Amino acid sequence: MTFTLTYATPAGFDDLAMESDGEVLTGLGFVGSREGKENGGPASDIPVFRETCRWLDIYFSGHQPDFTPPYRLVGVTPFRKAVLREMLKIPFGATATYGDIAAAIAKMRGLAKMSAQAVGQAVGWNPICIIIPCHRVIGVGGALTGYGGGLHNKTALLELERNQFVCRRCGACCRIPNGIVRVSDAEIARIAAFLGMTEAEFIERETEVAPDRRGLILKSRPDGACACLMDDNLCRINPVKPDKCRTFPGEWRNSDSETVCPALGEHPYDKTTKKG
Repeated sequence: MTFTLTYATPAGFDDLAMESDGEVLTGLGFVGSREGKENGGPASDIPVFRETCRWLDIYFSGHQPDFTPPYRLVGVTPFRKAVLREMLKIPFGATATYGDIAAAIAKMRGLAKMSAQAVGQAVGWNPICIIIPCHRVIGVGGALTGYGGGLHNKTALLELERNQFVCRRCGACCRIPNGIVRVSDAEIARIAAFLGMTEAEFIERETEVAPDRRGLILKSRPDGACACLMDDNLCRINPVKPDKCRTFPGEWRNSDSETVCPALGEHPYDKTTKKG
């Protein structure tokens, strides 16, 4: 049986589709790509998807995660495995050329040279994008070529890794005094399905009317923090959290943002990241 889940990415990226056999990750790709088969059904809440969503949340906040979700490569050949192993050596924020990888494998095998074109085919085969960072492989002179997930996504990933803003995952943005998170009808449906509730149950238990009476917002705890924030500063609806949360700090930018967010105080972030 194949399990699927669509991960809602921040602005500037297509969403990601993941696949699993129920135990490990078997596919991760941008929706619309060869690997990214969009899930039209309810979210599959299995441990490996929760771990992968946590990995992606950390990555898209500007961090290189310090763990790797378990995955399995189906149909991998020794040559493909060698290429993927070299890709995993490319640091966060860095790049390597197809020729660099070809030279490394040739040296490892005691060969005079290796075909960069063959390397390109192996890079393009990669079924676990981002976690196995094929987006960091570029052409001669920095040319951004050969990305099955779409060159716009490749460009955005490399820009993200060069971005100075790095989330500390301190939870401060979830504790902003009088901060509100509006939820749309589509977000209500998505979050309710993830929590195993009907939309009516979710609205009754988890939302309240906005102060300006323009729609619904997520409930807050008595101390003012978002009710979805857990003790470890993680969000219990991380995989499906509203766009309002995913677009921090861009959409939330105001005169005291840098006071609220320590990372903003260190590296002011001036980009607009609202999605849609």
